[in-house]
Amino acid sequence: MISKITHFFPRIVLGGGTEYLLNTIEGLYKVGVKNEVLTASIDNKNCADMRDKMLNYGTVEVVSFSVFSLLWADFFHRILRMRKLDHSLHFHGVFTMKLGAIFALLGWNIVYQPHGYWRSKREGARWFDTVIDWLAVCMASKVIITTPDELSNLPLCVSKIAGKKSVTILTRINHSSKSNMHYDEGSNVLVCIAVRGVYQKGIDNLMTLMKRAKTAKLNVRLVHYYGSFEGEYDLLQREIIDSDLGDCYELRKAIPNVWSQDLAITGFISLSRFEGRSLAIQEAMLFGLPILATSCEGHADLLDQACGSLMSVDNSDEQYNGLVDFLNDHTGRKTRAVNAQNRILAEPSSNDMAYEIYQVHKSLNHIGLG
Repeated sequence: MISKITHFFPRIVLGGGTEYLLNTIEGLYKVGVKNEVLTASIDNKNCADMRDKMLNYGTVEVVSFSVFSLLWADFFHRILRMRKLDHSLHFHGVFTMKLGAIFALLGWNIVYQPHGYWRSKREGARWFDTVIDWLAVCMASKVIITTPDELSNLPLCVSKIAGKKSVTILTRINHSSKSNMHYDEGSNVLVCIAVRGVYQKGIDNLMTLMKRAKTAKLNVRLVHYYGSFEGEYDLLQREIIDSDLGDCYELRKAIPNVWSQDLAITGFISLSRFEGRSLAIQEAMLFGLPILATSCEGHADLLDQACGSLMSVDNSDEQYNGLVDFLNDHTGRKTRAVNAQNRILAEPSSNDMAYEIYQVHKSLNHIGLG
């Protein structure tokens, strides 16, 4: 039987990817699977709590993902000594697949999970990004897709191969999660949780929206949780000050559990240009928070106009009008939040998701838990 899964994970940093990993290994542990997480780095300053939680479900080790150092790496020899029927390998993100290719050439069945961030799908992708994606899916035994539309936007040469190997396992949240943030009809606070990725998260559009809101003297204040990745936090803080938005746009350093913040809010906002099946949106739904969001694929997979207020991805006029309507529609805002909460509670949880992932590994090893 499969007793252990080794997860190759790029970096343990604040964000949905690390939260997803934590939910996955917790769910796998509950069905009897031990976990080994190998990562290139850990943000111990901000992720010590998440790392410690992971240690409840297995081991976490910082290793080099360099192909040249692999032959001398202890983890490489440790894995080679393990029985393939007992042990399975899971590669998260294309960055880890250079090692995935080595193990595939050595006869291992490997599971590859791009997490939605295909290189050939990104803004400014070049031909060799497509080649990298193509090589990754060629070397994988199975490819886990986490959003329904993930394959449709890829180059045909990638999607055709990935489609033959893919299993769709939608991202899920832990239904037992709690929040100190709560809806208050009298509040004028919108909260945004966008830890990194200025272009992806539409932070430029968010800044434009708040400038227009201030000019129009709308009674609204934004609390935005953001990371400090590559100095972006300081740059955003400077732009807020230079734009004279300090009284209506509050930038806060992201923390491991943002939902632990005691905050009365009027809603949750996301202006992302593209997303996977957003964990933050799912959690906002679970906590009964009204949602104002763009209609990008990752949001539209979860929300419709009965559950949230959806706007154009890049039309600033529509986004501003959407904000005004959202703030003025007290009854509709609350009704949609209740609908969204009921919808997400009716979905499977992260434990069910982890069991589906286990089934993929089980199918490759042709043997399961007794």
